[in-house]
Amino acid sequence: KDLWKQRAAWNYSKIKEGISGEPNTAQKRGLDYYGKLMPLAYRSDILGIFALITLCLVAVIFAIIGAIKANNKEIFNYPLSITFIK
Repeated sequence: KDLWKQRAAWNYSKIKEGISGEPNTAQKRGLDYYGKLMPLAYRSDILGIFALITLCLVAVIFAIIGAIKANNKEIFNYPLSITFIK
């Protein structure tokens, strides 16, 4: 059984109880990580729609960056591409 929800809640509570007064930047990042990012990244997605949307968004962003570079007559190599022949 996947226990990430319980472990993330435990980590969040430990960070929260360890903070006295106003949290500093590192403590705020820890609270944001376990309170916001972990539930979003590890939520149960039946068809993988969240991953598909993220992949499409990244592809569109790289296409826009490539178009801007091409307009400026610069070479743009996609970060996730594999070069087979040089």
